[in-house]
Amino acid sequence: MKLSTLAVGLGILVSLPQLYGLLKPAEAAKAARSFPRSMAWGYALMALGTAWFLWNLNAESISDFASYKKWMLLGFGALGLATCIYVPDFLAVRGLSIVLLLIAKLMLDTARWHDSQWRLVISVWAYLWIL
Repeated sequence: MKLSTLAVGLGILVSLPQLYGLLKPAEAAKAARSFPRSMAWGYALMALGTAWFLWNLNAESISDFASYKKWMLLGFGALGLATCIYVPDFLAVRGLSIVLLLIAKLMLDTARWHDSQWRLVISVWAYLWIL
């Protein structure tokens, strides 16, 4: 992925909720208040985060743990499912944090080998999300 494509995608991702808040402030406030306990958003974000993490883990070459890779995939998949079942409180917040961490990984992987100094803007933004 190119750094410019990533920057435009991140800009759209961040600006859409802001635009919704400007156009319909009452509905946006209600949605923001109900988001942390929303089960639908929680299940969707946890599924996305778990699937994306498992895809990253499967694509990674972990030579020290190669013999455990299938068990790690199974264990982390079960952990994502068990989180949805046994820890449903604030599931949307947990799911969003997982997705943001994975987006930060994508941002850092994309910016790592780019020649421009603008990569530092993306990198700092990613590290702020991680914090």
